[in-house]
Amino acid sequence: MEIKGIDNFSLWYRFMKIALLGQNKLGMVDGRWKKEKFQEKYWYQWERCNAIVLSWLMNVVALTLISGIAYATNAHTMWIDLQERFDKILMMKLVPSVNQAYAMLMSEESQTKCSRISHSKENCYKIVGYPADYKFKKKGGAGAYNAVAEYGSTSSNYSALPELSPYSQPS
Repeated sequence: MEIKGIDNFSLWYRFMKIALLGQNKLGMVDGRWKKEKFQEKYWYQWERCNAIVLSWLMNVVALTLISGIAYATNAHTMWIDLQERFDKILMMKLVPSVNQAYAMLMSEESQTKCSRISHSKENCYKIVGYPADYKFKKKGGAGAYNAVAEYGSTSSNYSALPELSPYSQPS
């Protein structure tokens, strides 16, 4: 499997870890088998293993991405470089654009404001829920609002619906 960019990095990363583990070479990239950990008489063998892993990594990276890693002399360094490069890109994707941030703000604002003048989230039954003993003025107008009022209400207190935000998971 060839890494082509951000779209398949996670899958490629998992694939490579499994392949390297199967070839008993995962320690070359994860830092467990650094050259200095071995006796000097084994350094030549370490260098050969390092060259093999470097070639495997270079052969599964798209040509458009190879220039950033082509001159690495250590498989562990190359592995870390690839991880850092794509982690930064993935983290940048988590930051919303100005348009996305504005849309989130407007969505949250619409959930905290009522269309009636002087109403806010704290005193609007449509947002915080109707009291259990609320008498609806329209015939049959209770509809969906009764379901809101009944959620978790055991007295004449307002029902407490969990507040959701785009940044939190419901509990």
